[in-house]
Amino acid sequence: MSAPFGEAMCRMDNVHQRATTDRAVTSYEVVGVGDADVDIYLDVPHLPGRDEKVAAMAAVWYPGGMVANFLVALRRLGTSCCFHGPIGADAFGRMVQANFVEQDVAIDGLIVKPEGSTYYCVVLLDASGEKALVIAPTDCIFPMPNDIDPAIIAPARHLHTAGLRMDAALRAARIAKRHNLTVSLDVEPSDPGDAAQLAELLALTDLLFVNHGALAALTGSDLSPAAALPVLLARGPRTVCVTVGARGAWVGTRDGTWHIPAFPVPVVDSTGAGDTFAAAFVYGYRAGWSPPTSARFAAAAAALAIGHRGGHHGAPSRDAVASFLAAHSHAPDHP
Repeated sequence: MSAPFGEAMCRMDNVHQRATTDRAVTSYEVVGVGDADVDIYLDVPHLPGRDEKVAAMAAVWYPGGMVANFLVALRRLGTSCCFHGPIGADAFGRMVQANFVEQDVAIDGLIVKPEGSTYYCVVLLDASGEKALVIAPTDCIFPMPNDIDPAIIAPARHLHTAGLRMDAALRAARIAKRHNLTVSLDVEPSDPGDAAQLAELLALTDLLFVNHGALAALTGSDLSPAAALPVLLARGPRTVCVTVGARGAWVGTRDGTWHIPAFPVPVVDSTGAGDTFAAAFVYGYRAGWSPPTSARFAAAAAALAIGHRGGHHGAPSRDAVASFLAAHSHAPDHP
């Protein structure tokens, strides 16, 4: 187990029990509805091929999850956050919960399921920093629609969620809009399910984050990131960000489109880079920055994050991002 979290787990039994009964809501700006897991990292000499056996050189555990990574990254930038989603009453669940407490992310919306199992991912990581992931889904991978509590969403100003369960994400977005929250949505290739639910969810979304692999699922065709932007904008979101790793990101609104190059930095671990990008972009969006300024800030945050192992272990502070941008002031916002 990773050293930063081992000590915290030993202190969490009382807090873990409290989360099952204490629903008092504190003050926070952003609520994340979705997933939190444990990532089991296996260092390998190379990613194995079909029917190939490789020996891992090391095994390390880190808390992760798309929404959890997003919230920790946004909290590091100075925004108060709350997680709303399920974990099991098990060792992985205690590790996830301890990490939220250590990272100062509110757990008012944490749902501890006594008979549930906290989900986990196996991350195969080679020396290049690129990875292959295998998700081990459980009954705690994402909240069920009836798990979602309007009293947890209503106090916030912004909702972030993911497409792992369209029906649950849609319920959260409906609640958010009834209470005048802005909404961001992160969609991955395996997410799109019910077409009608996805259409309504996109119509309720202010900020849509998509990786390159999800474009075909969302657009129904093999469009380039630049060509996909107007197609996705026509479905409702006010702003669309398509991230493409080392090729940077394409950002579109009804006022224009921009390509934001990635910063050329050494890669230790690309896990969670997109989550950090989304968190930093939301930070800029909520501060009233322009889309290219928000995206450049987000690209810098992601560049700093991939210099560390773990989905959010390297998520930077605002000061760290500002220093990084100052050191790279020669790079343009967009071509």
